[in-house]
Amino acid sequence: MKWTSALFIVVALTSMSSAALMPDWLDQFFMSLAPAAKDDRCSSQKNPNGTGKCSPCVALQDKGKYICAFDRNTLDCVSRPSGKLPDNLVGNENAAQCTTLQQISMETPRFTSTELQRARTGWNRMETHVLDGEPNDPKAGRHLFTSWRLKNNDQGNCDDDTNLCAFNGGLKTVWNDCQAARYTRKDVQDICTGSILFNIRHNRMASSRNSVIKSKSGKSLCIEHLVTASNTPSCFPIGFHYTTAPVDSSRACTPAQQGQGPVRLVPQGQGC
Repeated sequence: MKWTSALFIVVALTSMSSAALMPDWLDQFFMSLAPAAKDDRCSSQKNPNGTGKCSPCVALQDKGKYICAFDRNTLDCVSRPSGKLPDNLVGNENAAQCTTLQQISMETPRFTSTELQRARTGWNRMETHVLDGEPNDPKAGRHLFTSWRLKNNDQGNCDDDTNLCAFNGGLKTVWNDCQAARYTRKDVQDICTGSILFNIRHNRMASSRNSVIKSKSGKSLCIEHLVTASNTPSCFPIGFHYTTAPVDSSRACTPAQQGQGPVRLVPQGQGC
């Protein structure tokens, strides 16, 4: 059958009474080809700069079902797809991630698609180094508790208010990913992407700069985005306590602005 003939049959069928001539399965097939309707209730959850409001977005329900998700790649509130959420979407089950994402999305004017893509590229370049380290250097990268402990057994300290820890005599700071209020890899991605974005926005990509980023615990952290010609780009906390520096993307934080929190000793060799 030629393509034009097949098209004629389809058009003819759709023009007739579906109740009389078209079986239910064929009717459902044609319905499935139609694009999903955009839910204005999601797209209306906006900040003044036009980006999505993360927390109200992921909390929106209809008949007991969550209907929206926040897109970390575009900073928009979108209709929630059925099934498992793709990596770029944040749903109500991960609503704590909205604290960091809301700070990023509130930047005025909103980040452009070019800036967002540059930041994603920057994170992709450093992701393995930050989260898993380098195969031939047990002390390089590894800014997660579990990945540091995989190759190192030294004594350290943790602050359970910030869920940050310090090892290697305080030189290695890590996100605690094995306690009750642990950081996930996506949490670290959002924090580091935020730091990269602020450096892009304020033309600080030629050197290492620190930014104040709010973590999902609500604590402000001083985060270094390492940019040097001789080293692998990286991202890590400055110190393991919260920072007293103001939340202002145009201003860098310093180690001297570190606050104080409860210190818990992590004995040599102790894991999660």
